[in-house]
Amino acid sequence: MKIYLLPLLLVCSGLAKGQTTPVITEQADSLADNSFALLKHRHNIVKINPLSLALVQVSVFYERALSPRLSVVVGYGQGSNTRDFGRQTELGGGTYRRGTLELRRYFSNQGLKGFYIGPYMRFLRITEFDYVYDQQRQVVKNSNGTVQTVYRHANVWVTGVLGGYQVHAGRFTVDTFLGLQHQSLVGTLRRGNQFVEALTAEGIVARFGLTCGFNF
Repeated sequence: MKIYLLPLLLVCSGLAKGQTTPVITEQADSLADNSFALLKHRHNIVKINPLSLALVQVSVFYERALSPRLSVVVGYGQGSNTRDFGRQTELGGGTYRRGTLELRRYFSNQGLKGFYIGPYMRFLRITEFDYVYDQQRQVVKNSNGTVQTVYRHANVWVTGVLGGYQVHAGRFTVDTFLGLQHQSLVGTLRRGNQFVEALTAEGIVARFGLTCGFNF
């Protein structure tokens, strides 16, 4: 009788082992998904650059977690300046609009926290303007009283890589970063204003900064 039961016991044992492996695998996958799901309220951060606000400019970023280690950042900035910073140049200035796309990889497995590194791209649209003067060095005005102005436009393409560290304090975040970027100017500008010069410096330049944000 025992001899007849032996094949049945072997079959049942094999079925039990076959069911154990997928169950363990499913449990591991479930734990990984749940660990990321627990960070659901931390998947998004809206940030601003406080230095830009001090200069009456706009610099806003949105960061979205793709996984516990990867995120994507999109940014928008705009500003203007009509001062010559004390230089002996004609009155004038410039305006810009800037878009940023960045991919980050965090070294921790805790969402948007800790050290990170990543490449990024930026595009700037710059408008430089100068007022028109007559032979007596007086500003020339139009019939409606506005000052005649000469405009020049150019684009700046930027690629770079940066590293930084982001900390969380409840719902608030602070992100500090440092990197290098290469800038290419497409167009012709007079660059009579230091503000425009700083935006259009060609070649490899440093980028550093700080942003403060709110996560949700």
